[in-house]
Amino acid sequence: MKLGLRKIMTGNPLLQAFRFPCGIELKNRLIMAPMTTCSGFYDGTVSNELVEYYRARAGSLGAIIVESCFIDNSGPAFPGAIGVDSDSKISGLARLAAAIKDKGSRAILQIYHGGRMVSPALIGGRSPVAPSAIAAPREGAPVPVALTEAQVEEMIAKFGDAVRRAVKAGFDGVELHGANTYLIQQFYSPNSNRRSDKWGGNREKRAAFPLAVLDIATEAAQSFADENFIIGYRFSPEEIEEPGIRFADSLYLLEEMAGHGLDYVHFSMGHILRPSLVDRQDKTPLIRKFIKERGAHLAKIPVIGVGGVVNRQDAEAALANGYDLVAVGKACIAYPDWADIISAQDLAGDKAAAETAPVSTPGKAGENRAATAVEAGGEAADLAGLLPAEPAALELYIDSTKREELLIPEPLWRFSLVEAMIRDMSVENAKFHAGTYQEDLSDDGLRIVMNVTLETDRIKDITLAAGTDIDEEFTACFNLVRGRILAANSPHIDAVAGATAQSEAVKQAVSKALMKSSREALSESGGEVVLQRYDVVIIGAGGAGLAAAIEAKDNGAKVLIVEKMPVVGGNTIKASAGMNAAETHFQKAKGIIDHKALFFQETMRGGHHKNNPSLLWYFVEHAPEAVAWLEKHGISLSDITTTGGMSVDRTHRPADRSAVGGYLISGLLKNVHQRHIDIMTNTAASEILRENGKVAGVRLRDSEGEEQIILTKGVIVATGGFSANSRMVEKYRPELKGFVTTNHAGATGDGIKLLERLGADVVDMKEIQIHPTVEQSSSYLISEAVRGGGAILVSQAGKRFVNEMETRDKVSGAIIDLPEHYAYIIFDEQIRRENKAVEQYIARNLVIEAAIIVDLAARLEMNADNLEKSLRNYNAAVAAGEDKEFGRITALRQPIDKAPFYAVRIAPGIHHTMGGVKIDPDSAVLDKEGDVIEGVWAAGEVAGGVHGGNRIGGNAVADIIIFGITAGRQAAAHKFKR
Repeated sequence: MKLGLRKIMTGNPLLQAFRFPCGIELKNRLIMAPMTTCSGFYDGTVSNELVEYYRARAGSLGAIIVESCFIDNSGPAFPGAIGVDSDSKISGLARLAAAIKDKGSRAILQIYHGGRMVSPALIGGRSPVAPSAIAAPREGAPVPVALTEAQVEEMIAKFGDAVRRAVKAGFDGVELHGANTYLIQQFYSPNSNRRSDKWGGNREKRAAFPLAVLDIATEAAQSFADENFIIGYRFSPEEIEEPGIRFADSLYLLEEMAGHGLDYVHFSMGHILRPSLVDRQDKTPLIRKFIKERGAHLAKIPVIGVGGVVNRQDAEAALANGYDLVAVGKACIAYPDWADIISAQDLAGDKAAAETAPVSTPGKAGENRAATAVEAGGEAADLAGLLPAEPAALELYIDSTKREELLIPEPLWRFSLVEAMIRDMSVENAKFHAGTYQEDLSDDGLRIVMNVTLETDRIKDITLAAGTDIDEEFTACFNLVRGRILAANSPHIDAVAGATAQSEAVKQAVSKALMKSSREALSESGGEVVLQRYDVVIIGAGGAGLAAAIEAKDNGAKVLIVEKMPVVGGNTIKASAGMNAAETHFQKAKGIIDHKALFFQETMRGGHHKNNPSLLWYFVEHAPEAVAWLEKHGISLSDITTTGGMSVDRTHRPADRSAVGGYLISGLLKNVHQRHIDIMTNTAASEILRENGKVAGVRLRDSEGEEQIILTKGVIVATGGFSANSRMVEKYRPELKGFVTTNHAGATGDGIKLLERLGADVVDMKEIQIHPTVEQSSSYLISEAVRGGGAILVSQAGKRFVNEMETRDKVSGAIIDLPEHYAYIIFDEQIRRENKAVEQYIARNLVIEAAIIVDLAARLEMNADNLEKSLRNYNAAVAAGEDKEFGRITALRQPIDKAPFYAVRIAPGIHHTMGGVKIDPDSAVLDKEGDVIEGVWAAGEVAGGVHGGNRIGGNAVADIIIFGITAGRQAAAHKFKR
């Protein structure tokens, strides 16, 4: 059938052959766009999964442009990138090229260097390189090292070597990646290139690098390939930064390139008809401006368009607006046979048109039409009965059960590009009242009206109301969040990095619309409300609640999560250090010798021996199992550090050493979606209902005051502590009045009060922990992992004053005892590289930086001699492996001597409430007589007893996961007991 389609579709320009200036011919004008898969091996070699992924998508397309391939080991911009940086990569790339070409498509390799967009974590902790030492304008971006003139020449030569290897691997061409703010674009951009040598300055000089790369690519092709070798150039037409590349600049560069052996130019945009991002008054699609303004030489160079192409009509629109070829991105991931599908769409459209065409007589015209069908190979008649008269449009989503069938590598499946397309019908069982709901959305003073359109079982669309005037930054955020919500069919998705507040506002508005619609659907039948029933209702959507939900669902329960805040995550999303556990397989793999008994002893000592021994032993015993449970669910905490009060590295965190909280919530939430677990946000539990002494349901109240009752016989309370409830804190600890808190606004102790009304007992309510390192103006926690990475604390006098790795209460007390009641945490570039959370602090302008210690002291208004002496003494202690001055025995990792140097001013803040309701090791809530309250469990900070008088850093994450899993399992089992 595919062969027949290709035969009879010659009338459609999309499927007609196309010849490049170099002479190579494509069988049609359809190309698979280069898209990151993150599926190479650790060293950048090609994996078998990657070969099969491309093989499955080759054949019907004219060409496949293989994803960006780094030309130097300092250049990968994402994990799992493939490389063309050495001859050892040729064999793997050859298998990839052969897989594509054997199916009948041309193979083109995109080559690049990430420049300042490279994360140090991907290149062994080194600083990335760039034209100038200017960080990218994004949150947490590292400052790159400027390439010397000699290094620039070497980099150009490496592009030439990459082309040679591509030829040897059998590729039909290369695409030079001059887009996405990677190195080639960085050299041309006035934002990232501030050089004063021949590689920088005015526009003509900034163009020297991309032109030199094109020249060496052409030379390499002439030396190693035959004359029919494609060389293309991908470009981003504009930058929104000031200064930045403008459309006229791009046109200038491409005009220059047109005379240097170029075979095509490839627009890099989110949509084929996107207008200017800079001149927002001009709504003309940039491709039309390009066609109108290009010169005679550039007009001879074919143009590829990409962005938003899903159906045949999209591709035809691209050709109609001036593109010569059409690149298809996400649709090729979701539909490996995409070209055949749109061919079928086209044939069905032709068939429908023919069937509705007027025929005056059954004579000559009918004979001619029949003859035409025969001349088309006889295929039309065979296909007529197989194709619909009106072909259905493709929807851009992927069934969550189809990964293996679609041959999508696991890393690509987890990559944001694909995750946003996976449809996990997390609200598939909910029944909505179909219609459009209008919600107000507020963000930093903006008032925006949003329309949420629902069908009975899904979110159909989200749009901004007509007349809404918002800036480009918000539009970009809105479009990303909208796409994620529609793909997941749920508002409970990850926020857009760098636009958290905006993302949450959109998610909250959608949640409110769902809530209103559900309420209308429930009351449609004569006003009678049908009560919903769940096996387990979980109150609180932080880490403990989400873990409990996953475990309860996996043990056969129907689960509902209720969260009073507009978004999920609770305090967990703010966690930074990691998760403590002893005797894990990760420790063993790293040669770390640890023992559960030692973990127990150190936690008991850290808690001043006030910990409940039975709870603590259960905690210690099950911690490694909880780490393994997370890994089983795709949440790997493989890197290990330490926190105050621990003598062994046992704080598990993400491999990239980022803050654990966001990573943990994102992974748990993905698992919740996959299991279709219902979540209600903006909804508080006001009462746990009982009949005959047994739990019968929960009374809920939403943000608009509407109440409903959910029937259930099992409730898990995971609402966190009360650090954000100043009255409650002062009730138990009056001396903490006025302290800032690191907690989110929802940590107000509601769950404790809810359970107390059931008769639950409480314990350790006066044990409230203050964290020593909190930036006071923002209440932002500076992670203990920074001290665990080797940082020190100094007073305003520039002197160390405490063992930084003591327990939190002791370090906090030492800071409070200083005359100024604050201190500075001091660290260097080495510690920054090994603790990704530091990038968040820098992005929030919490960090003071200097190239030398004397200058840092001056900026801190500190005695420079004292600070230098403190560092000399500490560095000597590191070299000796012993800190005699303060008795520090852990985290003496390396001297603080790698410029630049950093400081953050900190003081203690309320961080954790160790007290809460009493539970047993099964997470069951206990009453004042010590008896179990049947049908009720508690997990996380809402429960007391585990931490005693002081919590060790890293134990909270372990607490929520261990007891969250336990509560979920026990609550599910309760379903089968009645």
